[in-house]
Amino acid sequence: MKRQMFLFTIVSVLLAAGLVMAQTPVHKGHQIPPILEQIKPAQPEIQKAVVQFIEPVKLLGAVLKGDYLFLHDEARMAQGEPCTSIYARGETGKFDRLVVSFHCIPVDREVPAEQFKVIISATNPAIGLPEVLEYRFAGSTEGHKVPQATN
Repeated sequence: MKRQMFLFTIVSVLLAAGLVMAQTPVHKGHQIPPILEQIKPAQPEIQKAVVQFIEPVKLLGAVLKGDYLFLHDEARMAQGEPCTSIYARGETGKFDRLVVSFHCIPVDREVPAEQFKVIISATNPAIGLPEVLEYRFAGSTEGHKVPQATN
């Protein structure tokens, strides 16, 4: 009787394990629990960096001097919406005052930026203030060009 109970228990455990294995999806030879696939939704990437302009520069008609938060939203870019937002510090001291927003022009660069980088036009007193032409986030090979201002 003990022997039959022992065999019955082993067979039950093997059957239960077989059912669990049959319900678990296999990916490249590895079993992945179904719950993990449901937990990992694709998150749109939002990049941000703070930059300080010691000298004034122009960005689409706005003059920037001081600290600013550059924010780039990949999901908004994919939808054709303004994906770049530049914020200044508001009365609270937080970056909550929107200065300018626009749809950037993505450009591929060969070498990743070592740190957050802003490319500014050369200073020419006859033209006025230098202008922000492009920005890049640290570690990225994608540049974000500023579109031409419309007057």
